[in-house]
Amino acid sequence: MDEYQKTEEFDMDNDFVDLDQFIENESFYRKPKRKFVQSNNDVLFDNSDSNNDDEDEIFFRKNIKKKSRRIGGLTDTLVRHMNPVNFASSYKDDLRENNVGGFEKYTKGIGMKLLQKMGYSGGGLGKNEQGIVAPIEAKLRPKLEGLGYNDHKRETEVLWKERGRVRVRADKVHQDIVVPAGKDSYDMPMQELQYNVGLVSDLMKLDVENVERKLMLEKQTVVSLQEEKGRLQKESADQKKEIDSMEEIIQVLDSIEEENVSGKLTSESVAESFRDLQRRFPEEYKLGNLSCIACSFAVPLLTRVFQGWEPLQNPWHGMDVIALWKGLLQGDGEDHDMSEDATAPYSQLVAEVVFPAVRIAGLNSWQARDPEPMLRFIELWEELLTPFVLQSLLDMIVMPKLSEAVNSWEPCRETIPIHVWMHPWLPLLSRKLETLHQAILVKFENALCDWHPSDMSAYTILSPWKTVFDSASWEKLIVRSILPKLKDVMQEFRVNPANQKLEQFNWVMTWASAIPIRYIVSLLENHFFGKWQQALHHWLCTSKDYKEIEQWYLGWKQLIPADVLATERVRRQLWLGLKMIYQSLGSEEVHPGVEENISPSRVPKQRQYAAQQHVTAFADSLPKNLKEVIEVYAQQQGLHFKPKPGRTHDDHQVYSFGIVSIIVDSFNQKIFARVQEKWSLVTLGQLVQMQNISTSRRR
Repeated sequence: MDEYQKTEEFDMDNDFVDLDQFIENESFYRKPKRKFVQSNNDVLFDNSDSNNDDEDEIFFRKNIKKKSRRIGGLTDTLVRHMNPVNFASSYKDDLRENNVGGFEKYTKGIGMKLLQKMGYSGGGLGKNEQGIVAPIEAKLRPKLEGLGYNDHKRETEVLWKERGRVRVRADKVHQDIVVPAGKDSYDMPMQELQYNVGLVSDLMKLDVENVERKLMLEKQTVVSLQEEKGRLQKESADQKKEIDSMEEIIQVLDSIEEENVSGKLTSESVAESFRDLQRRFPEEYKLGNLSCIACSFAVPLLTRVFQGWEPLQNPWHGMDVIALWKGLLQGDGEDHDMSEDATAPYSQLVAEVVFPAVRIAGLNSWQARDPEPMLRFIELWEELLTPFVLQSLLDMIVMPKLSEAVNSWEPCRETIPIHVWMHPWLPLLSRKLETLHQAILVKFENALCDWHPSDMSAYTILSPWKTVFDSASWEKLIVRSILPKLKDVMQEFRVNPANQKLEQFNWVMTWASAIPIRYIVSLLENHFFGKWQQALHHWLCTSKDYKEIEQWYLGWKQLIPADVLATERVRRQLWLGLKMIYQSLGSEEVHPGVEENISPSRVPKQRQYAAQQHVTAFADSLPKNLKEVIEVYAQQQGLHFKPKPGRTHDDHQVYSFGIVSIIVDSFNQKIFARVQEKWSLVTLGQLVQMQNISTSRRR
């Protein structure tokens, strides 16, 4: 027993001796604690140090007393202390629960110990201790704050609040009341009073601002009321003026009514009265719709004026009176055109006064084949008739008459062409006349069944309709009724220079202005130029009178219309005839823009010269295909003539004449060659010389 008591116990009684302090419920000491040796007397008499008991009590009160959960009636802490095997793990749990490691902020750490051993006494680093002591701390920006966040105060100032009552001694109260000299204002007494005074002052400022705001609103209200007062006064004055004006207008209308009842009222006096009202009261005249009142007075009076009127025989009657009433009933028309409305006063006046007489005359006496009387009336009254009345006149009188006349028209019997009495209505009835075109076309086709081209009346009747009918209908009529007859005539036509009869040819050429050009050109190519070239060939083989041939050639050229002569196909046929003449000459002659190589070996020089004088005079005036001439000449010279793909100059295709670049101006009958980086006018002979020079240089 004694031996056991002398042995040091393995417990925690002496672990908290020489503690410096407790930090966050943890024991902290600077040096290892000294083991406390317990003697036998201490064990026998329990003579332990009182301080140790106190420390043990403190330890068990502060350190061991922890929040714990109960397990079967025992706390979590007691269970851990009752199990010695889990001493280490229970200590770790205690450290985990009580912010383990927080006490190390009171230590220096190994780094500081090493620095102190090297002579560092604290302060900034460097020779002169100019370095910073505390490390730079990173400032954490508040959540959702961007990089532009700038020194944002994290803690708001706490508002003043009343302090709790604290008992103080009398000398302390005296010291607080007596403020020493030089002490700051925030140490002055009665801070509550100062705060209350400031609060009352702020409240008074708000009251003053509210009063000022109300005063400003009241001033604005006064200004608005004054403006409203002025506006109402102006409206009152305007209304009074309108009332006075209406009273005067009523007086004038009453006087007109009295004259009407007494039978003394005339159209001139009514017009003068309403003209005066319109001049004096223009606004009231429009707003009061006085034009309707004027129309009610004017219609009975003007009906008597136009009674028995013959508008087609005397269209000038009453025009001045209607013109006067147009200004009174229709006004200036700035706001809207009242004439477009059938219910407008002026439209009613014209419809009830003028139109009945015109309708009676048009239905009873006017004939559609004599359009002049009705056209003269419409031309004179066009400015006075409203669009509604004019359209009614055309739809109810003119169109029925024209339709009846077209249905009864006989092209083969009547001597007056239909276009004479139909086309004058085109400006007025262009669209509506299209309904009659089909009937006219049918009558034309029926009349042309037995027609012969020698009857030129068909051309007189049909040609004016070329621009009236649509192109498809016109071409259909020509192809079905005209071209077959002209083809028969050209097949019968004979070309005889000795005894030429041109009647049939002239019949066909007369239709050149009415028939599409392509049909005339095809007709000449298929049924004329073959005969013409054969006759020319026969003449050249039997006679060499080039003067007579020249006149014959120019005569045929004049017989062909200019628009037909300008086509490429006709010009080609004429050039073939000219080529035959060149071949007959048997000589080589160069004309401006044209050159043809003809062998002169068989022709005497004197005869050759005489023939050239006759041919040259008219060869230049003929329409030629210059491109074909150049092509033929290049073949004779053994050179190629072809276009250069993608090469143009001034919208002209560039061609290669051998190795020389040229452009052909067919319109002006000129040839340009590229000489020394520019385009120059040349002839065919010069082109051959340029080709020879270029070839010799290459060699």
